[in-house]
Amino acid sequence: MEKFYINFIGRLDLGKGPLVNHTDGGEGFGGCKHSLSTKEKMSEWQKGKAKSEETRIKMSNAQKGKTPWNKGLKKIKTK
Repeated sequence: MEKFYINFIGRLDLGKGPLVNHTDGGEGFGGCKHSLSTKEKMSEWQKGKAKSEETRIKMSNAQKGKTPWNKGLKKIKTK
């Protein structure tokens, strides 16, 4: 859909419309999922790395006001 609308409306840099896009669209990685092994490698790489106070504040602020993914779900008892 993105490519269609960019082409339909037109890009400013090509002199064909008002959009300021620099590409025809569709270059993103939507729906891309990392494999379990890749996730584990990324996790290991991050472990033990200290984050600055500024980074921790930014991460905290990014989560404020969001509903937790598990809110309202029943807890599963494990042994």
